[in-house]
Amino acid sequence: MDLIRSPYGVAPDSDKREHRLGEVVLADGRFLGGTSKLRSRTIFRPAFSNWRTRIENVDEFVTVIKELGAGLLEQAEHGTLE
Repeated sequence: MDLIRSPYGVAPDSDKREHRLGEVVLADGRFLGGTSKLRSRTIFRPAFSNWRTRIENVDEFVTVIKELGAGLLEQAEHGTLE
């Protein structure tokens, strides 16, 4: 979910950001998702593998990620991001 890129590729703080997003999603409790390692990078890795998953579930997941991500950005702007 690394959507923020620097002009030189992956943003330098992306590992920390992806890890924190995984923690926030788990703490929120509405969805189960987490992080993984891809080579040396931390990535946020949602997996939609349940046969009962519907497009509405994915849409809601995206809405939640946007909400939680906005909260993380706000914390980062105010210097309160853990």
